[in-house]
Amino acid sequence: MARAIEPGLIRAFRYFTFVSLCYYTILVVFELTQAGQQWASVQVQWYLNLLGNLALFLYLSLPHLNQRLGNRYLAIAFALSAGVPMLSNLMLLVPLGGSLPWNVDPSWLTFPNLLVTAVLLAWQYSYSAVLLLIISAALLEMAIAYSLVGTVDFHTLPLIGLPLLRAFAAGVIGQIVSRMVAVQRAQRRELVLANVRLSQHAATLEQLTLSRERNRLARELHDTLAHTLSGQAVNLEAIKLSLQPGQGDVAVMVEDGA
Repeated sequence: MARAIEPGLIRAFRYFTFVSLCYYTILVVFELTQAGQQWASVQVQWYLNLLGNLALFLYLSLPHLNQRLGNRYLAIAFALSAGVPMLSNLMLLVPLGGSLPWNVDPSWLTFPNLLVTAVLLAWQYSYSAVLLLIISAALLEMAIAYSLVGTVDFHTLPLIGLPLLRAFAAGVIGQIVSRMVAVQRAQRRELVLANVRLSQHAATLEQLTLSRERNRLARELHDTLAHTLSGQAVNLEAIKLSLQPGQGDVAVMVEDGA
């Protein structure tokens, strides 16, 4: 059974993807207008993120895919949201000019994607999913960076340790969101239970009201009938007393009625 998507999650996801798409589009357009610029790794990062955000925005804009893919729908969206930025960061480690790029600043360009993905994972699933994402991403980037530099020293430590710093930041935000969502879900369950109890109380009150109304009508009918019969009996006795000796037939009829 497919897990229900949290209300508003897809809209927020699509909105952030659209903003990222616009941002990388501006970067790429600006780069294309600059003639004579030497190709750099950071430009590969821009193009990869532009294509990744475009694909993700189109994917999130097709609602029928959610019904067809079920639980895989969000899994694919999160994989695109976190995988493409991580791949573009790894591309920065592959020098196009023959030397290792020691400037790690461009890798922070994709940090909002990782952060938003962690927030959405905490919103939809749990903090365990956030930990799985950030730890996997950090270990993969660290392993590839170490394989390229081959040593850990004062110069290479910022490059190798950067994934840990990003993972820690995303993990803290993910934990905060996860706790807030847990409280919200608990409040939602309590509200549902309160509505159920209120419905049960309303049904019980309706049954009691109907029962009391029936009892009241029964008492009124009983009292009215008894009062009427008593009045008729008194009237018949008065008639019997007022009969003359020659009215035998009338006396018989009164006796029968009594």
